[in-house]
Formats: sequence, structure tokens, C-alpha cells
Amino acid sequence: MHANFLYRIFTPTIDKEPLIFDLYLSGASILGIIKELETRSILSPTGKNKWCKRTIETILSNEKYTGNVVVCKTYNTDFPESKRKINNGEKPKYVAIGCNPPIIDEEIFNKVQEEKTKRSNIIKSENGTIRKSTHYSSKKHSSS
Repeated sequence: MHANFLYRIFTPTIDKEPLIFDLYLSGASILGIIKELETRSILSPTGKNKWCKRTIETILSNEKYTGNVVVCKTYNTDFPESKRKINNGEKPKYVAIGCNPPIIDEEIFNKVQEEKTKRSNIIKSENGTIRKSTHYSSKKHSSS
């Protein structure tokens, strides 16, 4: 340990994440999750009453809640350009397993990733991305 630093596991919202994942898998939309959290007076990770869509999206996509860490999600291009790019398979990625205590079961996390793909109105193909003419409705989901 470096003399100027104190290391600790940072889990400020450990009680909120399972609820967010459960609500999503039960059919709630991102906005529906926000409404539910605000109705229950659950504060955002920054301690605010209002939740941002991006915060929920980030929580639902963050594999660190399973205790694992994906390394090399981004990379820098070669000098002299040196721009940071998202790694879409151009470089190898690595998974460090069991780095943190899991907050979300890996099976639940994977189900959420599958559900996000099903709900997405963007289709990726060799020719680029295409938008579907329809979008996810939690109202349709709850009536079925």
C-alpha cells in the first residue's frame, strides 16, 4: 500500500442494484425504474432525489457488479494520433474473475444483457446499424 493512499472497496449503492436488475427483468423500462426508485425515495449514487437515465443504463451494463472486471474495453491508437477508441474486437479483451465481492449474480446479469438486446431498436449488421420501426413498451410487456 502506498503511504499516501487508503484503499477500500467502494460500494455506495449496494442495496439499490439488485432492485434495479429485478425491476428491469420484471419488464420495467428505464423510465419505469426511475419512477419506482424516486417513489421509494431511493437516492441516486450521487445522493440526489432525481435519477438520470444514463445512471440506470450504466448500472445495468456494468459487469463489475458480478465481481468480475473486463480489461481493455478501450484502447489508444498509435502515435502520433493517440486517440482513445472503444474496443470492438480490434484488440484482445481480458476478464479478471472474482476481483470484488459480487452484488449481482452472474446469471441475472447475463439475463439483463439478453433482455437489453431484445428491447433494443438498433440492429447491428455488416452494413452498419439499422433502427427498427418499433420500440420496447413496458405496457405491452406487463399485459402479456
